[in-house]
Amino acid sequence: MRRVPLLILAAVFSALHGVLGLTHLDHNPEADPVLLAIALYWAASALSLAWPGGRPLPRAVAIVNVVVSAVVLLLVIPPLDPTVPNGYATWPIAGIGTLMVITLVRGREITAWAGTLVLIGISMAWAGPLGALGIGLPGSIVWMVAASLLTHAMNRLGRDNARLMQASRETALLRAGQDAYREVRLHRLRQTQLRAAPMLRAIVESEGNLSMAQRRESEVLEAGLRDEIRGRGLLSDPVRLAALDARRRGIRVDLLDEDGLLGLPTHRREQIADRIVLSLGQLERGRVVVRSGTGDIAVTIVGIGPGADGEDELKFRTLIPRNL
Repeated sequence: MRRVPLLILAAVFSALHGVLGLTHLDHNPEADPVLLAIALYWAASALSLAWPGGRPLPRAVAIVNVVVSAVVLLLVIPPLDPTVPNGYATWPIAGIGTLMVITLVRGREITAWAGTLVLIGISMAWAGPLGALGIGLPGSIVWMVAASLLTHAMNRLGRDNARLMQASRETALLRAGQDAYREVRLHRLRQTQLRAAPMLRAIVESEGNLSMAQRRESEVLEAGLRDEIRGRGLLSDPVRLAALDARRRGIRVDLLDEDGLLGLPTHRREQIADRIVLSLGQLERGRVVVRSGTGDIAVTIVGIGPGADGEDELKFRTLIPRNL
């Protein structure tokens, strides 16, 4: 889209050069070569202009443009007399310059400059270095330089715009992440306040003289709050209730999350939560450790309890794979 104005301008000039050639056929010894040259020129210009945008002009088309340029120049220019004014009969000088501008703007700069060198060589061979200056050659070169500079500037602008858009997207994602983190933190603070407030009031009202049941409940509450920090990725409402029930039965429960469930679909996380709930209900005494990992095993659950001799022993070990 950035090149559309240049291409429209080039299309207008391409049509104009051909029309000027038709109006000055009387300057050429034969009209047929000129008509063929105009047809080739218009065909190459139309193909280059009509080629679908968004991608550089195919290399083969760019090379065809250079070949057509040489053929058009050789068909029209050599039969003219360079010592007399030819008017617009030398239209290929400007016309080929325009075709090379189109080729450059369509992404084939090196090929376009190669065609421009062909134009310079044939023009100087026909009219000499000084004579070529009076038949439009400097204008074609200036057009090429201007088109090259403008194209590079637009390319840089496009790259800068792309980087700006990427930076904007990254900033939006960062802000969204910060907002989400803030919401999660506020939610946890509200949940903590709701859960801890009754016990804190009891502590204040009793001046710290809690009953054994209250002390036990405060320890259970503390462990639940610790879960929200160390085991947040493992938590769900059923897991919270199962951990609370296990602790009230006297079981020590450790939930340790190492971001092992990140990226798992919701239904798989729910399946894993169900397995954790079942494991938390297996022991009557002892300790249950639930740890998430980042390998093929999403969660490892270990149950430790007293054996027949009173010593702690492994009661069960459950490995939950990341995928079914």
